[in-house]
Amino acid sequence: MLLVVTSPNLENYEKQINKICKDTNYWFKLNQLVLNYNKTHYLQFNTKNCREYVLKLNFQGNYVKSLPHAKSQV
Repeated sequence: MLLVVTSPNLENYEKQINKICKDTNYWFKLNQLVLNYNKTHYLQFNTKNCREYVLKLNFQGNYVKSLPHAKSQV
């Protein structure tokens, strides 16, 4: 599953991410699935003009890890 979140405002960005986490978790529960937070990661893209923002995603006591780069498939 791939989710894309964009926002020029950091406060709005975090609100969007929290809502997506909540909605995704709800969908998983409705379909009798469990989101494996050990296999869930996020990748943050920034422009050259935008400072990097360290986002610590913690949803219902589960920490979502950041990846420094995308995996390349050879």
